[in-house]
Amino acid sequence: MRYPYPGFEISPNMEVGATLQGYYFVIAVPVEKLNESLIESFLSLSGEHFIYGAVDFLRDFYGPSSNDEPREVLRKIKTSEESTIQMESDYETPAKLEDDLLRFIEICEEFGVFELER
Repeated sequence: MRYPYPGFEISPNMEVGATLQGYYFVIAVPVEKLNESLIESFLSLSGEHFIYGAVDFLRDFYGPSSNDEPREVLRKIKTSEESTIQMESDYETPAKLEDDLLRFIEICEEFGVFELER
């Protein structure tokens, strides 16, 4: 796959990249692994948050102008036809991205979202 900006895959289901607007990470999460606490933890990160479909990228479940609580976000996801969703967080500096990315990897490990080799 070609990108108009640098994006780097981090196994098993993550990408980190840079655009003209800033820096980002995206994690693909199977819907069956989602819960209210995971969504709440993601939304507590310092970046600008987006949650959208993995098949239908135009299907937004959460965005910067959303005021939905994690319970409502989860309800919208569970009633959709998506089997995997994308959780993206955008940052102005790489240092902020790095801090939140490492924190969210730990959170995902706690919730069993993926297994990372150490």
